[in-house]
Amino acid sequence: MAAAASFWYVWIPRNMPADLLFLTLLGMVYLSKGFDLIYGKPFEHVALGILGKLMWIRVAIMAILSLRSADDGHAVQFSFPRRENGASERCTIYISCQ
Repeated sequence: MAAAASFWYVWIPRNMPADLLFLTLLGMVYLSKGFDLIYGKPFEHVALGILGKLMWIRVAIMAILSLRSADDGHAVQFSFPRRENGASERCTIYISCQ
């Protein structure tokens, strides 16, 4: 499962049908009871399947953000370009002063 999610965009071309199929795969694995079977329940009120689901979300985010956007020329950025920093600061100051 993890290999399919990790290498999806390496093996399959990047286009809309492949993206939809990838999201379908992610959803099917997440909603299945596979993680509960793998991790089990050591005690009645302790379900360890959530650990697998959280890791599955992490693998999916990494595959989409790092591999999918690698060839499109649309880099994922978590900071604004330098010319936009001043505008966001002015807007913040303007909103907070009113």
